[in-house]
Amino acid sequence: MRHRPGREDRAALPEVIVRSLRRLIRRARLVIAVRGIGAAGALALGVLLAIMAIDAGLVIFSLRVRYALSLSGLAVTAVGAGWLLARPLARSLTLDGVARAIESQHPELQERISSAVELLSSSDAPESRGSEALIAALVAKASQDVRLLRPRREITFRRARPALLTAFGLAAVLSLLLLAWPARTWRLLMRAVGPHLNLANLSGDDLSVTPGDLLITEGRSVRIEVDVASQAVRGAELRMPRGDGTEAVEPMARLFDPDSPSRRFALTVGPNQQGFRYRVHAGDALSRYYTVQVVPFPALTDLALRYDYPDYTGLAPRVERPTDGDISAIAGTRVTVRATTNTRVESADLIVNGVPRPDATSRLEPAEYGTTAFELGLELEPGLAGRWRAAFTDVYGFRNRPEEHAIEALPDLPPTVRILEPQEKRLRLRPDDELPLAFAIGDDFGITGAELVLDTDVGKPAPVPVALPGADGPPGAVTTGTTVLDLGAVGLRGARRLTLRLRATDSLPPSLKGPQEGLSEARTIELDRAALSFVDQALLAWGEQIRASLEGLLAELSAARKDSARAAPGLGRSDDIPPGAREALAGMLEHLDTAEGTARELSQQLAWSVFGPLGPRLEEVADERIAPAANLAGQVGFTERPEQRTELADEADFQVQMAEAAVSQMLDEFGAMERAARRRQELAELARAEAELAAARAAMEQAPQDLLWEELDLTPERWAEVQRELARDVRAALDEALLWPLSQLNARDLAGEARELKEQQDALTADTALVQKVQALDEELLDLAAQQERLAREAAEDDLSSHQADQMRDAADDIRRQDLDQAVLKQREAGGSLGREQQAVLRQAEAARQDPAAPQLHDLSQKQRMLARDSAALRQEARQAGWQTNNAFDRRDPTDRMNHAADAAKEARSNPGDESKGTAVEAVKEATELADALAQELRQAVDGYRPVESKQQRTERLASLTERQRDLERRTRQAAEQRRRAAADLQEAQFADLRRQQDDLASDAADLALRADDLAPGTEEPAMEAAREGARAARRLHAAELPAATQHAGQAAAALSALTERLRAEAAAPPSAGEDASRLAGRQERLADQMRMFAGGRSPQHAADRQEGLAERTGHLLEDADGVRE
Repeated sequence: MRHRPGREDRAALPEVIVRSLRRLIRRARLVIAVRGIGAAGALALGVLLAIMAIDAGLVIFSLRVRYALSLSGLAVTAVGAGWLLARPLARSLTLDGVARAIESQHPELQERISSAVELLSSSDAPESRGSEALIAALVAKASQDVRLLRPRREITFRRARPALLTAFGLAAVLSLLLLAWPARTWRLLMRAVGPHLNLANLSGDDLSVTPGDLLITEGRSVRIEVDVASQAVRGAELRMPRGDGTEAVEPMARLFDPDSPSRRFALTVGPNQQGFRYRVHAGDALSRYYTVQVVPFPALTDLALRYDYPDYTGLAPRVERPTDGDISAIAGTRVTVRATTNTRVESADLIVNGVPRPDATSRLEPAEYGTTAFELGLELEPGLAGRWRAAFTDVYGFRNRPEEHAIEALPDLPPTVRILEPQEKRLRLRPDDELPLAFAIGDDFGITGAELVLDTDVGKPAPVPVALPGADGPPGAVTTGTTVLDLGAVGLRGARRLTLRLRATDSLPPSLKGPQEGLSEARTIELDRAALSFVDQALLAWGEQIRASLEGLLAELSAARKDSARAAPGLGRSDDIPPGAREALAGMLEHLDTAEGTARELSQQLAWSVFGPLGPRLEEVADERIAPAANLAGQVGFTERPEQRTELADEADFQVQMAEAAVSQMLDEFGAMERAARRRQELAELARAEAELAAARAAMEQAPQDLLWEELDLTPERWAEVQRELARDVRAALDEALLWPLSQLNARDLAGEARELKEQQDALTADTALVQKVQALDEELLDLAAQQERLAREAAEDDLSSHQADQMRDAADDIRRQDLDQAVLKQREAGGSLGREQQAVLRQAEAARQDPAAPQLHDLSQKQRMLARDSAALRQEARQAGWQTNNAFDRRDPTDRMNHAADAAKEARSNPGDESKGTAVEAVKEATELADALAQELRQAVDGYRPVESKQQRTERLASLTERQRDLERRTRQAAEQRRRAAADLQEAQFADLRRQQDDLASDAADLALRADDLAPGTEEPAMEAAREGARAARRLHAAELPAATQHAGQAAAALSALTERLRAEAAAPPSAGEDASRLAGRQERLADQMRMFAGGRSPQHAADRQEGLAERTGHLLEDADGVRE
């Protein structure tokens, strides 16, 4: 076991040995370090030159590749340094190890130094180490030996020389490269040691990139150009890094310039909203990255205007934010423009009409987020108008785009004055009347006074001051007010015309050439003592307006009912509502909405007028009739069951009808109220005139007569005449005021009933014309039936057409029974059969012309058939003549033999041959001989026997018969179509008249229902039931549902009859109420009968019966008119 000397053992060694050995250790470590440093340096330089060579030889686009090269070189260098330098230095050198290393080079030392170190450093027991004396002698000798050792001689740098030479050689190569190509070598060196550096590659100097790094504003495009020194380059490309680490490559277009020694390429990028980096690659040259920085264009991000108005306006300062930038204020206003920019601004100016304003104040303050807040102030001088803009420059030197705004200094305008009432420009009033005036005065900043300026045709009266209401509104608000001009107090003696204007003055101070005046439009008054008072004229105008509104409301309700009638047919027939019905329902809802709005608006207008009692009633109609009707009509469109839809629509229609009746009553009452108000006003006017005359008479008694008449401009005779006229007017007004309520109590709507009778008479006249047309067509059809009968008799006389005679007679009977379609069908069939017979005869004639034997056979066959026919006819005539040889004739009857001969002739024609022809000829001869003999006997017995027609005559007669039958069929068809149309028109007219009568009756029933509770308590419910059933009957008629309409009409008639009994039984009810209900019940019953007749397919009512009913109603109307007159 070897012993390593420790601290205690080293202490036992002689100092000279330890010191010498330590010097040697230090020398050895120095040599190891120098050698390691040289080797590591050489490795580092070699790796660096290798990286530079790779970078020079290849075009490296990726930054990752550059980092990989540099980091790999650094790793190799670090590993080499660790292996060549750190590892050797990490080894420990001991004293005995150094001693042995030295002794290996000096054999003469005989290992004394190492032995001494080992023995003295050993931890063995003394007895095991040996003799102490020998050890001491060994140590002494070793001490002498170490004194001879020199570290520089023993350990030299010879072993470090190769590494150092390699390092210095590589450094020399790098130095030579730097001396030969300093810029390129240095760029390669920097690219190798700093891959993050933005440097071009080795050939990057061949590229001249324009514009390089650039600063632009948003929205601008950048044109990038590159000049390549090498003529061998064929193309260039622009490379821009993406966010994911890759690069977007765009080829650049070549620019041909014959005068340029280099090749040029270009590319335009943009417009750009954000910055980007780029580099250019052309051939083996790659430029560095250039940066295009995009900054926002200087602009205003916030704009506000502050207005400081002149003191006389009384206006508080106002800030307008947000604003469009237009400046408009009264002249003298100080305007401050406050704005914030999106960038840092170094200067700002206010430009007005293209010229900077030197009197404008400006203030700039940096704000947060790199913005600037500034203020520009300007006072608006009078007459200033044009355009203004703020001009400012940012820290990059960019100026903002010119954004101009309007600027205007407004003048202080004179007051605006309008007379609102009366609106008429020309009036006719009495000289002592009072004229109410409503006016509106507006000014920029306030009114200080107003007055009426008067002018007459005989002079100019003094202005009349007008009191202004308190100005509670803001400056510039319109002031409205009223005043009354007393014409009698103005002094209009002798004047015939008065012109007035309203004049107002504003608050403009005298220093500004104020105050200013404003005049209204003139009102011209024609002075006439016989004119109506202004109140009467206003009442007339107001009444016309209210009447027009009520009539418009009534028209909307009528239109809603028409739409309801149009929708009725399609609501109860299927689960889906047809488009036409939906359109009608939409129109109904629109009319009801308009009617409700009109009713409510009119109710508010009437609330504080002389027609005030109508206001609550209109509100009630809107709430209880129109609004529920609109609600029900709206539910119809969302209801799926047809029966439920029909019920909802019926109830909606009934509510509209009740509203229509209520508005009609209000129209009647409005006329009465209007006349009553006019009478009251006339009485008030007469009372006032009487009071004025009384006062004048009192003044006359106290004043001198001459002066009095001169002042009044009247003579005593004229005064007396005025008094008499006034007395007559008072008496007439009192009579009319007393008698008018009585006449209104007894009068009924005779004019309306008369209009209704006239409409029915007009409808009856139209129906009569249609009836006459139908009767004329019936007579024409009867004549056609007679012609058909005669034609049938003619057809029966010929055996070729006799088989159609019965059908032709049936057609005549059908015409008489009005079964025209069947008659036309039979006529067509008869005409067709006759035509076919005619064609058969013609074909036989043609066949006879083509066969030589055929004419003979044909003549024989025809002759036999004619003889058979004539024999039968003669036999009949003989029997009618009383010939007594019937039995003998029957025994000799040749009919069978003649028919046999005819059949044989027909067979011969069908099968030509001598045998068949011979048989036919023999049969014909026998039959002919028998027929001739019998004919001779018959001629002797019957006188007047007709000669037989020839073949040509019978053919022509058959053709004539066919043509006449066809003509008769055509005429019958035309007459049938005309009668059908006339009957349909008549029925439609009668049905339309029936609908109209039911509509009128339903309206009358609704009117009666509205008055029922006033006529007799407790009758409202049966009256409403009668009105509801009448409305349902009318609605079912419009839907062409006759059974349902008949049922509802019958129920309405029953309800009206019950109402009649109730009204007649009530003692408090007026007699006319029962008569009205009775007449309605009778009318409803007649209409129900007509509906039943329509439902049964019969004509509803003859014109004579309807005319009789109209005459009866006209008589009742005349009686009522006589009663009212009495």
